[in-house]
Amino acid sequence: MGINLKETFSIKASPPEEGIWQGNPTNQQTLLALDSGNVAGVNLADGNRDGITREEKAEKERREDLFREMTLIIHQQFLETMDQVREKIADARGYFQEKLNNLERDEAAFQADVILLPQGLEVYPDANDPNRYYYQDESGLWNELQDETFLKEAHDIHQEKGAVRTMQSKQAWDQYKDGVEKGNEAVNNAQIKTEEIEDKVKSGEMSPDEGRKQAEEIGENIKQLKSDIDNDFDVAFEDKVEFIGDQKELLKNDFQTTNKGIENRSDLENDFLDDNYDLTESGPSIPTPSP
Repeated sequence: MGINLKETFSIKASPPEEGIWQGNPTNQQTLLALDSGNVAGVNLADGNRDGITREEKAEKERREDLFREMTLIIHQQFLETMDQVREKIADARGYFQEKLNNLERDEAAFQADVILLPQGLEVYPDANDPNRYYYQDESGLWNELQDETFLKEAHDIHQEKGAVRTMQSKQAWDQYKDGVEKGNEAVNNAQIKTEEIEDKVKSGEMSPDEGRKQAEEIGENIKQLKSDIDNDFDVAFEDKVEFIGDQKELLKNDFQTTNKGIENRSDLENDFLDDNYDLTESGPSIPTPSP
């Protein structure tokens, strides 16, 4: 029995049965399939059941590919940063171990240029005012040396030794020694934090990008710690001053002699200087001879 096209088109116009959707059939084969109920629907020419066009689908896939590529790049950056931090930690461990091995030798070298009074008190001149001497009490606080006997002994030893360690160099040495002794502890803490970051990234608790940033911060802290310790060592061994007590007294005597000479000038000399010299910051002006 033949197909009545009018009946077919009337079927298309009627509400579709459950599970069937229609989309402008273009040939008799499609119409026959719809009329027989053998298909659930028809795809649009440039789309799918959700109404997404080929262009939209391609754009979605492109973005997904780009996202996967960026994710791989970020994860690779994280892995590279972790390797760099591990290298810094290993390098720092060797650095602190070497410093620790040499600590006793370096301390002996430092103490060789320290003023040690007969009573066993260590005394240090102030780098900014070498004529003043300081010592540390039992609590580590600095006090200026006031006792005349101790000052005389400090002056004599300073003059005999020549250049000696200053209060500032002692402060730097104490910081250096403390940093070296605590160096391995700092390195161990850095390694523990690095392992925690790695575990969190693996479990998804932390993003690779955040893990990379935190790992970089650990590396910078290690770098700064080593730099501070090197600086303390340099200050401890470079900051020394010569004895200048006698030089200060000599300058004081010269100043007094000069003032006394000025006070004893004749009135004629004073008048000449006042008339012919401009005592300003630019210096004296020499008078020009009259023609």
